[in-house]
Amino acid sequence: MSYTVNIEKELCCGSGLCAAMADTGFALDAQGVAEVLPTASELPDDTLLDIASSCPTLAIRLVDGDREIDVFG
Repeated sequence: MSYTVNIEKELCCGSGLCAAMADTGFALDAQGVAEVLPTASELPDDTLLDIASSCPTLAIRLVDGDREIDVFG
C-alpha cells in the first residue's frame, strides 16, 4: 500500500515539523508553507501516518485510492 499525500495549504501554520521528521518527503516553500516533495511516495506508510498525526494543524491528508485515511483511527 502506498498513500498519496496532500497538504491543505490554507491550514498549514508552517511549523516545519513534517520536514523535520522526513526532509526527503516534505519541505517548506518560500512562503513558509509545507509542500510535498516527489520523494514522499517512497516513505513507508507508517512514517506518513506518524507525520500526518503530528501536524499541529492537521493539514496533512493521506489518501488510499479514493479513501481518506483517518490518521487517528
